Amino acid sequence: MIDTIARVLVDVSGNAFSSVLDGAIRRLQVATKILRASDGAQINPAAEDGNLATLTGKDFATQTTLAAIKAKTDNIPSDPSREGGKLTALEALITAIKDTDGIKKIVESLPAGDDILGKLKLIDRDGAHIARVLEDGRLTVALHAEPPTASTAVKVLADGQVTHNDTVETTYTITNAKTLRLQRFWGGGENTTAGGRITVVYRPTGLPASDVLLAVGYIAGGNFQVDLDDSFVGDGTKKIVLQRINLGGTSMRQTGCWMGYEL
Repeated sequence: MIDTIARVLVDVSGNAFSSVLDGAIRRLQVATKILRASDGAQINPAAEDGNLATLTGKDFATQTTLAAIKAKTDNIPSDPSREGGKLTALEALITAIKDTDGIKKIVESLPAGDDILGKLKLIDRDGAHIARVLEDGRLTVALHAEPPTASTAVKVLADGQVTHNDTVETTYTITNAKTLRLQRFWGGGENTTAGGRITVVYRPTGLPASDVLLAVGYIAGGNFQVDLDDSFVGDGTKKIVLQRINLGGTSMRQTGCWMGYEL
């Protein structure tokens, strides 16, 4: 065996290095030190000065979550603004609808000539009533629905002979503190030379001098019907008066009526 000279290794400060047995091999013993960037102090590798504990508490995405995100991003169309062509298909569909006969007339000018849009049916929301066009081209429209449930229906009907130049009145006093709403007025009479007139007037003071004409219909062997939309609050004095008037001919039978409700 060859003798070797023992040597002691020291650092620049004179501190001796030592060895450690690693299995069958003796190796130079060193202590790994980590310096903190902020102040250069050594960090304990075992505790990492609490940094490892802080890192462990963070909520990192799992591989499953990352895979799900990747699956979605892989399916993004090459042209996101067109959504892979779906918007183009939708645009083509809308264009085709506009060009469909019948629908096309809604977005374009009517054909020259009669300007007829087509056949239409006007029906109420319950499907119970349908509007109709009269022979003279007028459209029949009802202004009012049925009276409210809590209301009381009011109907004043007068019928009978009205002599030469005479006026027959049928008066209704509006119930105190109630609101009377007039809805419909109709009348008719026999055919005479002078004819007749049927009117509905509002009499706020109860005296004829305060009369306000609400509606009038002239008759000579015919009839009429009109919708009303007037309302008045009663005070025990205010009245609605139905007048049947002979305009100077022979005695004639006249029938007049107005309807509404109080609430």
